[in-house]
Amino acid sequence: MPDQFISPDAQIGRGNKIGRGVIIDARVSIGDNNVIRDYAVLTGRTEIGHGNHIGGHVHIGEIPTHTRDKFEFLSTEVPTSPGLIRIGNGNVIREYSEFSMPTGTVTEIRNNCYISTHCHIPHDSVIEDGVNMANHSSPGGHNRGMEGANFGKAVHIHPRVVVGAYFMLGVGAVVIHNVLPGTTAVGNPARIHGVNRIGLERNDFSESEIQEFAKILETPRNELPEADSYSPKVSAVLHRFLEALNGARDHRLLRRAD
Repeated sequence: MPDQFISPDAQIGRGNKIGRGVIIDARVSIGDNNVIRDYAVLTGRTEIGHGNHIGGHVHIGEIPTHTRDKFEFLSTEVPTSPGLIRIGNGNVIREYSEFSMPTGTVTEIRNNCYISTHCHIPHDSVIEDGVNMANHSSPGGHNRGMEGANFGKAVHIHPRVVVGAYFMLGVGAVVIHNVLPGTTAVGNPARIHGVNRIGLERNDFSESEIQEFAKILETPRNELPEADSYSPKVSAVLHRFLEALNGARDHRLLRRAD
């Protein structure tokens, strides 16, 4: 289309459907069978896999929002840095969502995620497989949303916080500490209200395994659960969560509701 602005240096695979007014810069790589709707902007060093749906006015690859370093005033633009945005396969990214370049190595969305309208994926964050994020949700920089997680509308998360696999954050939750896997939380500040039974059942956890997630919530305050105390499947989820905490600002866990 004549009103597209696609660099001849961009790498674009087969079977892609690209809408009106789309901008794709030189360092963008796109796989096969993606849909990119009208007026989306893809810039910076960005790698996109196969079979994704990118909505209209989505902006991928802008410089990080970072009040200390103020990348807006640097003489060299951050998109020329070694860092990259990596988007996997089978993701839906709806209208007006925005993905920022990392300050370090990577901002990443893995596979089969659903990112609704007006979401902000900030610098250096990692969103793992199968995450659902409702509209106006905004993690902080260096966040990690682990596999199978669900964000309600307008969820906000402090930078450098890990939210464990298969959690559910309710509408408007404000999360300031790490969230144990398999739990539900809501409120400002958010508090844990129990296990995410529906989410765990949908991911094929048995009743006995769901009860183990409930037992994890009995871990004394200011202590981390002992991963090897549970069945293999639950232990594997806990081990991954505890490893992810190495990138968090601290090891504090979200408290249970009184």
